[in-house]
Order: sequence, then C-alpha cells, then structure tokens
Amino acid sequence: MQYLPTDYKNFLKATKRWQLNGITDPCWKTWALSDPSQFLTPEVLHHFHCMSWDHNVNWCVSALGAAELDFQFSLVQTPIGYWAFNDGVSRLKQVTSRDHHSIQCYIIGIVAGGVPHEFLKAICTLLNFCYLAQAPLFTDQSIERVANALQEFHNHKEAIICQGA
Repeated sequence: MQYLPTDYKNFLKATKRWQLNGITDPCWKTWALSDPSQFLTPEVLHHFHCMSWDHNVNWCVSALGAAELDFQFSLVQTPIGYWAFNDGVSRLKQVTSRDHHSIQCYIIGIVAGGVPHEFLKAICTLLNFCYLAQAPLFTDQSIERVANALQEFHNHKEAIICQGA
C-alpha cells in the first residue's frame, strides 16, 4: 500500500519498513546537473577501517598472541609516508584512520607463517572485500568481484572460529 507524505503517520511507518528516511523533496532536487554522490559521501571507508581494527586485528591477536603480533609489528621497516609501530599494536587506544590504513597494509605479512593458511585466506579475502567495496563506481563485473570476495571470506571464516578468535 502506498501512502502520501501528507499522511505522516502511515508514510513514516512505510518508509521505516524499507529503511528509508522519508525525505521526498531533497534540497538538491532543483539543482541542475547535481550529483548527490559527489557531495553526500558515505562513511564506507571509515567503517571498513573500524571493522578491520575491531575484527581482523583482534582475530590476529587471538591467533598469534599479543606479544608475538607486537614483536612482528616492531620489526616492520616502514617506507616513508607509512606509520611505524615500534611498540606494536595490541595496546593502542586512540587509533586514527591513518593507523588503521597502515595496519591493514602490514597485517597479512605480519601474521603469515604464524597462523594457519585458511585463517590467512579468510583475513586476506575480507581485506579484499573492503578494498573492492570502496570503488567510486560499480559495474556488473565489479559487483560480482565484491560478492565473490565476500563469499570467499565466508568459505574460510571457519578457520577464524577454529582459532578461538
């Protein structure tokens, strides 16, 4: 059933069911050639960085151990423009997106050889999903690659569970 915005109570219920915000006349509606994707940018990058920190890093700490993970991070020779983690990462409290990005760049190399191969594949495929999902433009092929990366993670996530992470 369709409700008009003037029937506020029912309209609001209908929009919530579809997880919409109920805005029918956005402010840019009359702006010629406006592209909301250029000025209403999602926080996808922020969410992916936080997800990687909250999950990937914690899973690696559980699998490898905080002391070993910190030791491995302390050995990384960072190129100019990247962050160094001389004291490791397991005790970091206030972590910036720049830190998240640097950790994501190193995490696969840090844990390789110290965790089971299937665990490494799960972490790697989840990172691939995050990178692919940040594309500024999607085609049918790129959407398929994103879906395949996510499915590949699900195919290997049991290894993370088996590690007790």
